This record gives sequence, structure tokens and C-alpha cells, in this order.
Amino acid sequence: FNLSPARAGDARNGWLRHRSFRQGVSCAIDRGALVDAVYLGPAGPIYTPITPGNRTWYADLRPACQHDPARARQLFAEAGLSDRNGDGMLEDAMGRPARFSIMTQQGHTVRQRTAAVLQEQLRQAGVGVDVTGLDPGALFERWSRGDYDAVYFGVQASATDPVLNPQFWLSSGNFHFWNPRQPAPSTDWERRLDDLFMRQAATDALPERQRLIAEAQRILLEESPAVWFAAPRVTLATSPRVLHAQPVPQIPQ
Repeated sequence: FNLSPARAGDARNGWLRHRSFRQGVSCAIDRGALVDAVYLGPAGPIYTPITPGNRTWYADLRPACQHDPARARQLFAEAGLSDRNGDGMLEDAMGRPARFSIMTQQGHTVRQRTAAVLQEQLRQAGVGVDVTGLDPGALFERWSRGDYDAVYFGVQASATDPVLNPQFWLSSGNFHFWNPRQPAPSTDWERRLDDLFMRQAATDALPERQRLIAEAQRILLEESPAVWFAAPRVTLATSPRVLHAQPVPQIPQ
């Protein structure tokens, strides 16, 4: 989601930036159905940025609400959205429809199919979604200008150890993608994220680092600046002549 303060003039800013709305989006999505429809099975639902493939750092954390359209509508109501005219779709206090756009990569089958599933499942929860397909260059140009509501994309970490990805975790990072390059943390929860990241980077004790990164993921799950849906299961074949093969979560596996 675009959580940049520069969006303050947008009439939808109140509910688009409301934590309950973001939680409602996660709650409305049936990740199992998404996996079946998009990946035809070989994938799994995820809720945080570190997938089960990264066994050292994965934390099996799940939101309080997992695919509950009724609860999703309650969360949307907390953000000021309700069905005021009885048409089954939600509106804000001024009667404007609860509708936002998702940019995604044009021509990328998985991403466009996923965006279509999100569009339909959110429609069933009363929220309208417009899907805009763009080539990667145009998509990142719009993202860098902050000219978007939300983006559905997939990113590959540069390393499996979180300490080597500060640009994502830190509020000042270039790839802290919901609100990058902050001169100072703009929210209390991002200040806590910064603190957790710096603390885990300052210790060599792996169990303590794992605990701190799990706590950071718990904050992301609660605040939902981004919502994660699914990760593919990658199957690799090797020749029996290749000894001691150890696939890793990073490309190339």
C-alpha cells in the first residue's frame, strides 16, 4: 500500500491509510483458493515476507483473521466504510465508493492472475478494485513518484539473512516500499522495527537474532503495510552424478 504522507490530499486517504482497512484486505482473501487458482497447487499461503523456504529465519506467524469475509467487513467498518445504499458495496461517510487501484506487471501471468483473484475476492467483501497492468519500467516509475494506491508485485531478497537487507527493514531504506527513504520513522511501529533490526544486527547470538526478527515480522503482520499471499514451491531435479547438492531459497536455486 502507498502509505506516503504525500497522499494526504487524496479523498480516500483516511481509509486507504487505516490499519483496519489493510487488515481487512488480508482477512478477505482466501489464500488457499488463490493458490489453487493461480499456482494450480504447487505453492503455499504466506503471511509475512520470510517464507518457509528460509528455514533459519521463518516464523510461523498468522493473522488473527484468515479468510473471514464477515470479519473483513467489520474491519472495513472500523476504517469508516459501510454499505450505505444497500447495493452490497461499501462507501465512505461521504457516500463515495470504497474503490482503489492495484498496479501489477503486465504480461506476467502469475501476477496478473493473482491480481484478478484479489479483485474478485475483495468485490465479494464490498471493496472495488481496478487492476492496472504496466511494464516493469512504468510500474517502478509510478512507484518511485508515489503515484499509486497499491502494487501487487514479487521481490527477491538479496540475501537469506535479514541483516543483509536493511533497505527493506529500515524506515530510511530505499526499498522500505510502502514509504521509503524516511528521514525519521513516521510511525511508532516503524520506529520499533528500526530498533529491532539494529538490535539483531548488533548481536552474534543466533537465537536472539531469530527472536528479534520474529518480533519484527509480528509487527508487519499487525500493521499490514504490505500483505503477503502465496509463495511457489520450487521443484529442482539434479543428476545422480551431482553429489551433495544443497538447494537454497535464492535464485538461482
